[in-house]
Amino acid sequence: MEAEPPHNPLADYVIGYPKLAARMAMRPETSIFRKFSTLNARNLLYMQAELANLEGKLDKLTRRDNASKEANKQRYATHFGFLAQSRMDTDQEQYQLVMLIRSRLKDYSTFPAHDS
Repeated sequence: MEAEPPHNPLADYVIGYPKLAARMAMRPETSIFRKFSTLNARNLLYMQAELANLEGKLDKLTRRDNASKEANKQRYATHFGFLAQSRMDTDQEQYQLVMLIRSRLKDYSTFPAHDS
């Protein structure tokens, strides 16, 4: 009786990324990935520039609303409740900008600085 050849655990995977990924999973120490450090740093610089631009717009809106004759607008800078309520009114600009900044800051703050 002839012995069966040992089962190749990679035999069921399609050649290309599926088989390569399976091989890497079997021997993680052989995995090699680019870290794209330069692109990560560049993206962080773009994100930083975008946030600085948004910060300037927010400062401008804050000064404008603080100088307003409307008491509620003057309170945006000191009471988030008034700012949050503005989203129900016709004056949503500052609130929407704050929410946009919050979203971008979340992305920026969790983005890996760069790997070695």
